[in-house]
Amino acid sequence: MSSLSVAALSFVVISCSLSPTSKSAILAQHAATFLKQDGYSVDFIDLRTVTLPFCNGINNSAYAQPSVKDIHDRILKADGIILASPIHNFAVSASCKNLFELTNTPYGDKLSGKAWKEKVVGFIGQSGSPKSLMAPLSFFGSLILDARATIVPHFVMSSPEDFEGEIPSPLILDRVKKLTTDTIRYTIALKQ
Repeated sequence: MSSLSVAALSFVVISCSLSPTSKSAILAQHAATFLKQDGYSVDFIDLRTVTLPFCNGINNSAYAQPSVKDIHDRILKADGIILASPIHNFAVSASCKNLFELTNTPYGDKLSGKAWKEKVVGFIGQSGSPKSLMAPLSFFGSLILDARATIVPHFVMSSPEDFEGEIPSPLILDRVKKLTTDTIRYTIALKQ
């Protein structure tokens, strides 16, 4: 199948929700667990535990903040990315967009602007309605055009019906597992 060893690949799973009761964060944790169970190195970033400034342009530089450099470098180090975000107003969360803006822009000798460059990106969304399947597409356009990222076509969009309290349904967990499998497969294919 591949000449790459499991140990040679690493992934970063990023939970972009800021809510303490986030469903997308629960699914992100499951994605990280599935990757680990398959033997891959996984770095889990939970934006609820990180203080990121608002992106305010190069001149008022939020890019100089140490937390931005830390997250930039962690994403840069990974071979593949799984991003989980709530859906608000038919778009990914502002914290998700802010993360991308801060870590995809070069800034002096601190940030390469290549953290997302040509990476495979899997996506998990949590919306208030099952009708939000197309909500992340404009964000995908930014990933594709700005970072030349490859988006895993089988992305996961969940809604309240996919949970019993805090417990995800077996069906949504199967979809998250398929996403992790496809993210691995695409990452291996692009690394060869």
